[in-house]
Amino acid sequence: MNTVTGKIVAAKRVSTSAYGNPAYMVTLDNGETYRTMDNAGIAYGITNPEYREADHVFTLTRAGRIRSARRAPAFYVVYDESGERIPFDTESEARAYIRDEMPFDVSYRLRRA
Repeated sequence: MNTVTGKIVAAKRVSTSAYGNPAYMVTLDNGETYRTMDNAGIAYGITNPEYREADHVFTLTRAGRIRSARRAPAFYVVYDESGERIPFDTESEARAYIRDEMPFDVSYRLRRA
């Protein structure tokens, strides 16, 4: 499944599906432009400020249209030896994971996304 991460800088309504649902052309902060999938629920919220204020991970169809979105993690705990990254939405969630879940003999770094 393909994904792209970024903030929306522009959204323009381009058409309506046969069922009357809106479709948008969306430009991300990396300059790439995508269209929302026909009859996708994301089209109803794509113009909300939350998509302009924070990074989101957009799931794309095989044709390269936006199918869905989720907020991108703000923090990662990175294990030094394996390089594995565990995502968290807030720093307090990441610190709670470090405090409660991680073994004491493992080295790690807390990184902002």
